[in-house]
Amino acid sequence: MKVRNKTPEKASVSIDDWLQHELMEIAEGDDIYDASKIEVLQKEAKSRGLNMHRNALRKRVNELRTAAQLAENSEQNTSAYQTFIDRMNTEHFVYTGADTVYIASWTYQNGRRVLVQRKAADFRLLVANEPEVFSPAIGRRLPAAEAWLRAPERREVTGFTFEPDLDKSDALAEQKLENLFEGFSVKPQTGSVDLFTTHLKEVIVANEPAERREALVDYLMNCFAHLVQKPGVPLKVAMVFRGREGAGKSFITDVIGSLFKGNVFETSMADDLVGRFTEHLLNACLVVSDEALFAGSKKDADVVKRLITQDTLRIEGKHKAILNEKNRMTLMFTSNHEHAVNVGLGDRRFVVFDVSDVKTPRAEHEQYWATLWCWAKSEAGKAALLDELLARDISGFDAQRDRPQTRARLDQMIASLDKVYRWFLEAVVEAPALPPEIQNAAVKMDALSPEAQHSLEANQRVYRKSGIYAAYADWEKTKMNTKYPTNERLFWKSMKDILGDGLITKKRIDGKGTPLVILPSRKERAELFLKAIGSADLGIDVLDLPAEPGEGPDEAENPNLTRIISNGRIRRKK
Repeated sequence: MKVRNKTPEKASVSIDDWLQHELMEIAEGDDIYDASKIEVLQKEAKSRGLNMHRNALRKRVNELRTAAQLAENSEQNTSAYQTFIDRMNTEHFVYTGADTVYIASWTYQNGRRVLVQRKAADFRLLVANEPEVFSPAIGRRLPAAEAWLRAPERREVTGFTFEPDLDKSDALAEQKLENLFEGFSVKPQTGSVDLFTTHLKEVIVANEPAERREALVDYLMNCFAHLVQKPGVPLKVAMVFRGREGAGKSFITDVIGSLFKGNVFETSMADDLVGRFTEHLLNACLVVSDEALFAGSKKDADVVKRLITQDTLRIEGKHKAILNEKNRMTLMFTSNHEHAVNVGLGDRRFVVFDVSDVKTPRAEHEQYWATLWCWAKSEAGKAALLDELLARDISGFDAQRDRPQTRARLDQMIASLDKVYRWFLEAVVEAPALPPEIQNAAVKMDALSPEAQHSLEANQRVYRKSGIYAAYADWEKTKMNTKYPTNERLFWKSMKDILGDGLITKKRIDGKGTPLVILPSRKERAELFLKAIGSADLGIDVLDLPAEPGEGPDEAENPNLTRIISNGRIRRKK
């Protein structure tokens, strides 16, 4: 313990300064010598004309010794206190961005960083075994939990962000923001990604027409580039890879996910996506679902659609505060099922790829997969892919706007059709002949007024609406096993969406206005159907259309019907 710095000269100091110096000399020494030293000091003071009681001298020595000890403790306590605060701020923070204030920290579960929320009582119990800490702000020692909670320097967070530049941590701390992004698993480095892009072209998109494969690979690479260039910014579309087991669909999700140090959540449980408790999604920028959903569930489909496109995500943990956070997720789905996802009419959220089984079974292509996985798992392979994706120009890319129409997506849409659309496809477009109820509802041309006849285009035929609905009702009852068919008003609403206003009409027959439906040729019906479901760009070759003689209407359906030719004149078949 150091109490003084120098000894004043006897002749140059006052009696008070001399006495203070001598008292400090005693205070610096061991207290077992205090009695003898104070006795000597008392005599020396008396010789200088200063009469002091021995107890008074002892009291002043103790005061000096206590002050010196406090000064030394304060210096040590300040250093220990700051070390303690720095450690607690690294491990914990007080979140004030929700209605309920809580103490938060990060932990790792199954290799993922997960946010833990604690009430104040739970936090105090957690650190109850920490030693007490001297708090300069309070001026005394406090339990560790109390010292940190009452410290002006404790770390507080008012919100979360996703900042790819990890060097901005200090700036984010000043803004009281917690960065959810954990960084990439490797540093980008130039290298070859040919194995990856070849797999995309020859396996992932191989079931699409050859002339479209390059564009599809380009689209996928742009999507992957978006994930690494703009982590935490959703694509607003979900990529779906459907195919046989072992086809290689999970290879894509595994490789892209491996580029991230964290922030990837993989699941095969539907509740992880559509359930109530979703705290595991808070820091996920990529969510991979492997057989997690039942495509036949409309309820689950609606929840997934919101996850793909909504801006705000409700984060709720069991018995924890509810957070309304910015949605930062992009979803990828893999499935072995024919019906992998529920794709509604006009849906803009899904891009679907039917993965080719050209490289299955794997036992027959062992060298291909060994080479591919060796590249994918190597640091050089991941670094090259990350470098390629970070350097890719996606300034004009919009995943939702530029999403391609694929045959695989059409298959999922057809599997998800409601009953009216499904009936129209099966019975009116793809069946070899129209249902008997529709054929029997055909209107002969000579029953129409001349004006009605001339309003028709070539290759169009006219049927009574009642026969159309009767055919549907019979189909729904026998094939869908429904007791009561779809309401007729709702049926015609869907039919109007398919055929348009002009083909559902009312014309005069035998002088009376009669509700009618005008059906064009099978080819045109197919085109109308594809247009109605938003897949006109694919062309009717994607549908399973039966062979049809000539370019005219379905002549085999009823040989007694008249045929309308292009010049508008009517000619009966002979």
